[in-house]
Amino acid sequence: MVTSSSSSLSFLLLSTLLAPTIVLLLQSSVLHANPDAYFHTCLSNKRWKNPSAPVSVTGALYTRDNSSFLDILSLHTRNKRFNRPYTPKPIAIITPFHESHIQAAVVCSKASNFQLRIRSGGHDYEGYSYVSDVPFVLLDMTLEQGGSDLVYKWQHVAPKLHRDIFIRLQIEVRQKTVRVSFVCEFLGRVDRLLSLMKKSFPELGLTKSDCFEMPWVNSTLFFAEWPMGTVAEALLYEPKRPADSYFKAKSDYVQKVISKEGLQSVWKQFIESEIMIMEWNPYGGRMWDIPASATPFPHRSGNLFQIQYMITWYQDGEDTINHNLNILRSMYKVMTPFVSKSPRQAYLNYRDRDIGANPSNGTTNVDAARIYGAKFFRENFDKLVQVKTKVDPENFFRYEQTLTIVLLLLLQSPVSHANPDAYFHACLSNNRWKNPLAPVSVTGALYTRDNSSFSYILNLHIRNKRFNRPNTPEPIAIITAFHESHVQAAVICSKASKFQLRIRSGGHDYEGFSFISDVPFVLLDLYTLKSIHVNIRNGTALIEAGVTDLVYKWQHVAPKIDRDLFIRLQHEVHHKRVQVTFIAEFLGRTDRLLSLMKKSFPELGLTESDCVEMPWVNSTLFYSEYPIGTPAEALLFEAKDPAQSYSKSKSDFVKNVISKKGLQSIWNKLIESEVIIMQWSPYGGRMWEIPTWATPFPHRAGNLFKISYYITWLQDEERVANHNLNLLRSMYKFMTPFVSKSPREAFFNYRDRDIGACPSNGTTNVDAARIYGAKFFRENFDRLVQVKTRVDPENFFRYEQSIPPHKG
Repeated sequence: MVTSSSSSLSFLLLSTLLAPTIVLLLQSSVLHANPDAYFHTCLSNKRWKNPSAPVSVTGALYTRDNSSFLDILSLHTRNKRFNRPYTPKPIAIITPFHESHIQAAVVCSKASNFQLRIRSGGHDYEGYSYVSDVPFVLLDMTLEQGGSDLVYKWQHVAPKLHRDIFIRLQIEVRQKTVRVSFVCEFLGRVDRLLSLMKKSFPELGLTKSDCFEMPWVNSTLFFAEWPMGTVAEALLYEPKRPADSYFKAKSDYVQKVISKEGLQSVWKQFIESEIMIMEWNPYGGRMWDIPASATPFPHRSGNLFQIQYMITWYQDGEDTINHNLNILRSMYKVMTPFVSKSPRQAYLNYRDRDIGANPSNGTTNVDAARIYGAKFFRENFDKLVQVKTKVDPENFFRYEQTLTIVLLLLLQSPVSHANPDAYFHACLSNNRWKNPLAPVSVTGALYTRDNSSFSYILNLHIRNKRFNRPNTPEPIAIITAFHESHVQAAVICSKASKFQLRIRSGGHDYEGFSFISDVPFVLLDLYTLKSIHVNIRNGTALIEAGVTDLVYKWQHVAPKIDRDLFIRLQHEVHHKRVQVTFIAEFLGRTDRLLSLMKKSFPELGLTESDCVEMPWVNSTLFYSEYPIGTPAEALLFEAKDPAQSYSKSKSDFVKNVISKKGLQSIWNKLIESEVIIMQWSPYGGRMWEIPTWATPFPHRAGNLFKISYYITWLQDEERVANHNLNLLRSMYKFMTPFVSKSPREAFFNYRDRDIGACPSNGTTNVDAARIYGAKFFRENFDRLVQVKTRVDPENFFRYEQSIPPHKG
């Protein structure tokens, strides 16, 4: 089985420039009456013209009056703490396409008395590389630059490709640009896939390096965007988090190829929406072989592809909700000429209240249901009505877009009860539901509103915050079925008590029909039932029971293991439990890795199925959590989104093994914080062989591992920001006994204003800078001051935690 994701195709060319080594002759700056004008004049000088540069330096310039200024500024601002209305903005931004642009930025900034900030990597946690309190220019080393022809060709090719190939398009907007990704799954080997694609779709330019082989079951992880190398068992043991976003979805079917002109009009409207995503899923293959009348699902031959529209947002409030719903509905309206008609068809699994709905009280009639039923089922609607009439004439199994049933049970006509709640509980307590194969009784799987876990269980599988608001109707009770007998009890007792029953299992209920009703109802939650037949592997059980022993052993093993092997730990909290993940990278083949691990760390229970081989460069994608199979070229063509969250980071170094008791205390503190993530990255190997004074980076022999602390939040409020900052600082303070001392060392790349900073105006002195400098560089700080004094005595290249020169 091969899963691949070919190069993401964008309507811009992303050019990632590596910072070259540049030697510049800098003259002392003088004051100008109009430094802005002088800066622009300087950039216009012919000295910066270079025939090999794709544009002039002024063509790479964005000033505050440019409509794209804020987009470019925000594009690589990875932390919303430094993208707020009052955050200082640069005088101008230069996005260099050539070394001459960098020279111009440096010389002209200095000549105009503007500070220069240089932004490139993503680890600037304090915004020093793009924020300053004094007038400054931003040199942005991170930029980019058709797609319609490929999409047009895809419409002709994808439905008619070999039936073992599936190529989905994912379309989204990044910085006023439409980005189209081709996501492919193939049931076969790489060589055969390349041969088929070369013949049928050579324009896509698929190569072997774009492909990744895996068992078919792992493709479910790929499409769910799990980190590369995640084992399939993670689908069982990954705790679910309550939804943190609101969304709305719609669907369509396309039966005729959309022209290039049509595609352009679609892109234009799509860009206006800004925050929508579309997925185009090709049909053809086996889908076309099955007659439309063979199953309730009618969307067969004649459909080229299905469209899913999705919009997501994070702010609550009716105005925000209506704004986003209107954006999606407007896009849906624009698509009318390009999609199926009479009726405009829709996919049942992607629930959509807009296309019609009936009340919860059971008064649905066939004519009213036909409004949405014909869109979901076409001519099959009438056949389904006949089945429903025969099997469930009382319409007990219903919701706002109901048509079919799932369970066949002998139901008795309900009677009224003075206290239906009490009758429901009495019914569930009946001995008829006892089953020796059930792990718990049905009452043991029952959660009522007075149960402290009720809200947690209810919210756990709500994937859309639109249906998890204070005014959202809640069930009378929740039954989390562990056995078939629990399902029977839920159905019969709900019916006997005159409660409606809603059944929740899959994750595609975009309108909340499976867990919300306007009339009194019971929620039957089948998520637990799905997992009770699974054979749980011993390795996972071991990690559940003995995580403290494993982490304790890791501290002894990870720094001393083979230098080609790196094993990182990630600690985070899921529902009041610490989850520890072991993430390993090995420079070699699987067989050698398994041999090393069996000898040095057998407790981890590593097997061949846990390992994924790839070229080294692809490991950068793995650590960035790209989908499995993403080609390395995606690092060039991936357009970045402006930051959606606020964050704060800190770092530490550990020199002595933390005891098991210490580990338990750390995890208890981490559980209190709930939202902090820690990464423990082992040292040893080559890191220990290089002397501390050989390079500015001093954290060498003696350090067992480095700790990165990270906290993220979404609300833009000072109260929320301070709360999260205090959580992280409290955790950092708690870690004091376990980490380096005199000084407490820190990792330079993970900027941290808390450990000391100096003003932006250049008045930094060596003694003040030593507060943070010794933590970053230890004994190397004084040597760096000497270098700075010689190379940049005027301290032009500076920021709040830079090395200052000696004065005088």
